[in-house]
Amino acid sequence: MTPTYHFTSDGKIPSKFRESYLSGIKRIEKHAAVTGNVLFWSHFLTARDLFSKTSSFLTFAELLEFSVDFGIHDEDWLDKAEDEEKDRLLEQNSAEQLLLV
Repeated sequence: MTPTYHFTSDGKIPSKFRESYLSGIKRIEKHAAVTGNVLFWSHFLTARDLFSKTSSFLTFAELLEFSVDFGIHDEDWLDKAEDEEKDRLLEQNSAEQLLLV
């Protein structure tokens, strides 16, 4: 699943400013916003109750969850981060270190 936005002027014709709008919203949204979008659509597409109409042609399963033995080291991510994100990450890291003391 790849969440994205589509900007239109009338609901059909793509806006002439769509690239600018898309890059702007991607600067604003961070990991938590994207995760929230994925979880929302997962729930929306899979939630069933007594009043749900089901389709025999198309159904969705729950999202798969799994653990991995690798990730991105904070120092490597920090080197690539934009200034605003770098400041926020450094503040979070300082706050977390205070909690661990």
